[in-house]
Amino acid sequence: MDFVENNLDPAVEINRELMAKQIIAQSDKYQICEGCSSIVTREACICPNCHSYQFDTDLINIKMQAQILAKKVPSSVTAQDLL
Repeated sequence: MDFVENNLDPAVEINRELMAKQIIAQSDKYQICEGCSSIVTREACICPNCHSYQFDTDLINIKMQAQILAKKVPSSVTAQDLL
């Protein structure tokens, strides 16, 4: 997998790349939120970020989204960010 340069802290960049590789390797355990495009586990009934309840479970789309998110600067605000 080829990752492009971005403005992420190197530790964050490595973590996002590792997560993407894990998601790609086990894409059957994940789904994409159709509300905010976050990748969440298949067990999630509601997206923890945007509270949407519609998900894309297509394995090819999950792998492509993981590659996109690995290259992107994080922009979601999660509940943990508000603590």
